Amino acid sequence: MDRAALLQVVLWLIALYHVLMGLGGMLSDRVAERLARDVFGIRLQLTPQSSHLVKLLGIYAIAFGIMVWTAAAGPERSPALLNLIVFLYALRVANKIAQREVYVETFGSTRTRVWTDVLLLSAFGLSVLCLKP
Repeated sequence: MDRAALLQVVLWLIALYHVLMGLGGMLSDRVAERLARDVFGIRLQLTPQSSHLVKLLGIYAIAFGIMVWTAAAGPERSPALLNLIVFLYALRVANKIAQREVYVETFGSTRTRVWTDVLLLSAFGLSVLCLKP
């Protein structure tokens, strides 16, 4: 598999993940809480206020997924989108590191899980960065 094809696979995976997670967050509080536990390793108990915020985050996740989907359809035609994808992953890594204790103390995650997430986020961002044309 050449670099261009590998980049497309990475982008399709990122897009699919974000669209599905965004839809899951918007479907119901129960689905959002289950996704938080199973995918992110955090304990989330939604209130009416936080439920509204999770649904808004779901909308942004879907929009990001569609943006990545667009980039995946023609990475060579989407250098600005690829740069935005890398930038978002860099911000997510920085945020995860800066807020690592919040994940542990407030959301019941583990330090191992937080650092695993940092590695996964870094891997996706670096993959796009290294594979982009």
